[in-house]
Amino acid sequence: MDRNLLTALLLSALVIFGYYALFPPAEEALVKEKVEASADSAQPEPSQTTASLEAPTAAASPMVLPAGRPETKEILVDTPLYKAVLSTDGGQLKSLQLKKYRYAGPDQKSHHNWIYALFSDSPEVHYDPDRLVEMVGHPTITNRVWEMRPFLADKPDNQQQFFQASRDNLELITEPETLTLTAVLPSGMVLEKRITFRPNSYLIDVEYRLDNPTGAVQSVKPIFNFGAGAEPVEFDKMSHPPRAGYYLEGSFLNLEDDDFEKVQVVEKLSWASVTDTYFVSAMRPKEEKNFSLAFYGISAKVQGNDLLVPRMEYQEASFELEPGQRYKKAFTLYMGPKVQEEMEHFDMSLPATLDLGWFDFIAYPMLALLRMLYPLAHNWGVAIILLTFIVRILLFPLAYKGMRSMRRMGQLNPRMKVLREKYKNDKEKMNQEIMELYKKNKINPLGGCLPLLLQVPVFIALYSALMPAIELRHQAFAFWMGNLSASDYTLILPVLMGISMFIQQHLTPQPAMDPTQAKVMKFMPLMLVFFFLDMPSGLVLYWVVSNILTLFQQMIFNRVKEAEIQH
Repeated sequence: MDRNLLTALLLSALVIFGYYALFPPAEEALVKEKVEASADSAQPEPSQTTASLEAPTAAASPMVLPAGRPETKEILVDTPLYKAVLSTDGGQLKSLQLKKYRYAGPDQKSHHNWIYALFSDSPEVHYDPDRLVEMVGHPTITNRVWEMRPFLADKPDNQQQFFQASRDNLELITEPETLTLTAVLPSGMVLEKRITFRPNSYLIDVEYRLDNPTGAVQSVKPIFNFGAGAEPVEFDKMSHPPRAGYYLEGSFLNLEDDDFEKVQVVEKLSWASVTDTYFVSAMRPKEEKNFSLAFYGISAKVQGNDLLVPRMEYQEASFELEPGQRYKKAFTLYMGPKVQEEMEHFDMSLPATLDLGWFDFIAYPMLALLRMLYPLAHNWGVAIILLTFIVRILLFPLAYKGMRSMRRMGQLNPRMKVLREKYKNDKEKMNQEIMELYKKNKINPLGGCLPLLLQVPVFIALYSALMPAIELRHQAFAFWMGNLSASDYTLILPVLMGISMFIQQHLTPQPAMDPTQAKVMKFMPLMLVFFFLDMPSGLVLYWVVSNILTLFQQMIFNRVKEAEIQH
């Protein structure tokens, strides 16, 4: 391969790695966005579906509550998967903590290494090791809850509502349980929320019933506020902050922090969510295949940075509720981890929130294979090593072709130096003679680098697959590696990766280069060490094992004799 082309391709691959890690590609806007002048004055387009109205039967007549403000209570909902707290003050969901997922791993050092600490002025943060992941908003957000209440067109009913609960506490073991919250509004209408929890699922069903027992027609405009998603887990160093995600016409799309300076209205959705790296809160109406939703930005502080996190709001068009009529609206929520089989209970497309990037057609099979290997390995680190062996076996034909071509190119180095010296004043003649030398020896100048560059999509796909893999979160491998999803604070893995690349570089025949290019290539392992310092240790483990396997391949290949080159 031409020396300039070799250097350009290698540096381009490094740029691709770095850019993809630091600046994930923004999805193109494939939606119709309606942006208003400000978040305060914006009026999202309401859903065009017809409101579900019915005349209640005598048995279904709403309970009439005593006038005045009921006593505020908190209702605890305890399931095998989570514990939730609801308040009768507004009927709000105040907390939902996942029992199987802790806020941070057992090792406080695992969230950054000592080199990172040298360049960071962030103070050391202490945390409760028993603290669980919280699915209800960031503590600095004023409106931090999934409110589970409609707003009404007449102003008095827009005020805070106070509910009475059908149960003081719910403990789910085997069967679903329903909590009913009932409030009498100032207009005399009765609002009822029926919230159904499941013992072994992260799905929650919410049904709203608005009855008009008054003798007058009531004007109603339902607005359902679904809050600001999960609390960011600041100890997950590689985690991205909460952002809006939605499924539109077969594609998963994101709205980032900058998008929420003004209200964003998206139409024809299948479902909508607030998502981060490992957790997702999603919603969809039960009786609508497609719906419209407004996303608002709420000020928050995440990892010391001021940014906007999304709040979802669903509206319906205004309508008249006749005396004796009932309005009903039901939603399904998912509030939990990005575990594929769990998310599929909500919708088969919800695993798209894993957002595996450009090479998802490679990343999804690799993630599925990793999950298949775990029952055999009983350790996620061992599963990554087994995955590395399988990937190297599959890529061996390409690797062998690349090694063979690089050796042939190395054998041509003395002759190419002679030609470059001979024709140093005639670049055109020099290139012509070099190409003739390649042709005579049946060498493709791209043969050495192209097989290596074809492995770049595999690396990026593995990076994309391991980043949101909640199975690796806080999982130990061996020795000092206590968290495969965090960077190696000891720096042992990145250094091992650099050493293995350095040895591999010296075992591989190199094409002819000028002194400057040769120095750049010698420093390439060191550059990659710094690039991998803050990468998840599970990804660096893959790279180290892959390099070691490549070293053995190269040592074996160096014993194979090649035909003599022709001058």
